[in-house]
Amino acid sequence: MTKIRQQSTFLEKSLYEAEDVAQYDVHAKNILANKELLARIFKETISETKDYSIKEIEQMIEGMPEIISVPLEPCLTNKTKKIHGEGTEDLVSGEGATYFDIITRLRIPEKEVIEIIVNIEAQKKYDPGYDIVTRGVYYAARLISSQRDRDFAGSNYDDLKKVYSRWICFDTKRELRNTITQYSIKREDLYGKYAGEERYDLLSVIFIRLGGAYTDYENKSLQRLLAAIFSANLPAKEKKKIISTEYDILMTREMETEVEAMGDLGYGMLQESFEQGIERGIEQGIERGIEQGIEQGIEQGIEQGSRLKDDLFMAMKKDNRLDDYAKSVQNKEYYEKLLREYGLLPNEQ
Repeated sequence: MTKIRQQSTFLEKSLYEAEDVAQYDVHAKNILANKELLARIFKETISETKDYSIKEIEQMIEGMPEIISVPLEPCLTNKTKKIHGEGTEDLVSGEGATYFDIITRLRIPEKEVIEIIVNIEAQKKYDPGYDIVTRGVYYAARLISSQRDRDFAGSNYDDLKKVYSRWICFDTKRELRNTITQYSIKREDLYGKYAGEERYDLLSVIFIRLGGAYTDYENKSLQRLLAAIFSANLPAKEKKKIISTEYDILMTREMETEVEAMGDLGYGMLQESFEQGIERGIEQGIERGIEQGIEQGIEQGIEQGSRLKDDLFMAMKKDNRLDDYAKSVQNKEYYEKLLREYGLLPNEQ
């Protein structure tokens, strides 16, 4: 009986930690959706914007970026009214679906306006058990195929927009850190020299690989900025100083709230204790059947916790109640009250 209670306590603790991990993810994505930060990412990773200033690029970002709103699954991605900042349809059939982290559009004022769809993904583990680059290519391909019946009709393929997917990876092996790599479509003449100029450069996937301390990166570099913002060991006060002083990024009230909330969750230590807890459970000789039950419970807890956080954030953002949302980060009772208020949890009997 004692063993069962110990296992139950371990599972309960793991689920609470999983909920905090999911909450950290939401704050991280909200920070990445900040237009001034996006502009810096675009300047370093999008060739069409490299000669523009940060302020000019910021003005090219159309509307408000969509955060965890556009489903990845076929037949759902292109059901959004518009990707570029005018909200998405209520997709009941998309419940439980996988969503892009951030989707936005760039309108670049060249001789003819160039419109680019950009996806930003925050990836905790660079080696999640499968080839992460392949996943990145799949995400970009989905954003190309989903344009049909939304950006072009019939066989008007000339209206296809370029798609750029940018992946920011935080937990990268030491030998791979501080690298930025692009994967794109290139032309290769296998016989003769072809003089045609068709459009084929429609897809680009870039991986920004981070890891270690932010001081490991060059001053003023994009990698240093991202590493500082998402550092597990850097106090929120120091993060805000780096963001505003070194990079001259305006610390809006919304961004300041997100940085503080993310810092308070102490993600790095949380993740470490989470993994150590699982290892201790294994070392104590938990039977395989119980172990599988714990693993399944943790996975379900992460998925459900993440979905609740995402749904609550989007609902409260729509109602201009982000201050109330921020208060719920450190107040579990208030958080549950808000979930019930928005119909995400059943009311207590």
